[in-house]
Amino acid sequence: MKQCLKILLIFTGLIICPQASIAQEEVNADTTNEIVQDAFQEHFYEALKQRGIENYDRAVQHLLKCKEISPEIRVVDFELAKNYTDLKEYQKAVSYLQPIVKKDPGNVWYLEALLNVYERQHDTDRAIELAEKLSDKRPYFKQNLVLLYARVGRYEEALKLIEELELLYGESYLLDSLRGHLNAVLKSQELAEVEPDDEMVSAPDDIDQALLEMRGLIKVNAYPELLSMSTQTLENYPSHPEVYYCKGVALNGLKKYKDAAEFLEMGLNYIIDDRKLQDNIYRQLVLAYKGMGNTKKESEYQNKLKG
Repeated sequence: MKQCLKILLIFTGLIICPQASIAQEEVNADTTNEIVQDAFQEHFYEALKQRGIENYDRAVQHLLKCKEISPEIRVVDFELAKNYTDLKEYQKAVSYLQPIVKKDPGNVWYLEALLNVYERQHDTDRAIELAEKLSDKRPYFKQNLVLLYARVGRYEEALKLIEELELLYGESYLLDSLRGHLNAVLKSQELAEVEPDDEMVSAPDDIDQALLEMRGLIKVNAYPELLSMSTQTLENYPSHPEVYYCKGVALNGLKKYKDAAEFLEMGLNYIIDDRKLQDNIYRQLVLAYKGMGNTKKESEYQNKLKG
């Protein structure tokens, strides 16, 4: 009888112990998963926090930890790309964006981020190709296309897009200003064809010399000469933001505040990664709107300077 009882206990133990072991393994696995999830969330939220205070390097460090924990989560790649873009490490940004765009080609957020990088890289051909795709999904991206077309001299196409945008969203000061500028460029080109100017120099280095001369004119407050030179330079370089700035300075100096604001705001559309020039334009816009008595717009640009 005792022998039978001993066998029964041993047999029961063989059944119970594996079940207990399996249960313990499941508990351990659940605990491990919770720890991993907690670690991921901690690094991810810290990355968002660091990005919020513009500490992009630290944000990247936390996001790379997230990648180690969960390599396939696309939102981590997206956040890495955004931080690398702000760090001006554009190739790294592209390396994270292109794979997730390939996996999710309909995601407008991913496509817009990639477009932003191409624009900052001055990779106009790729930017145009992507902006054309985006404008099929979201018509407001045609605004990007207007500026990109203008940058490469496709003025007729830019004007056609302005008409489409006005039909969709109504007239706006910006679109009207862009139309006026593009028409002026086209007109100047027509005149140049009719009456070619043998003295006109088209070498790429001319813009550098022109900017040096215009900066000198600004220093001595030679506004009429500055206006004349900036107007001529814009005909040859219609997408150079500093030329718009110079013309805005000249117009402000001549107390033509409305015209100054128009050209300065157009110049803002062409700025990519030049905070110093951007702030200079903001200062001139403050002066222009102050001269017009538009305190609301004056405060708006004053606040942008503080930011």
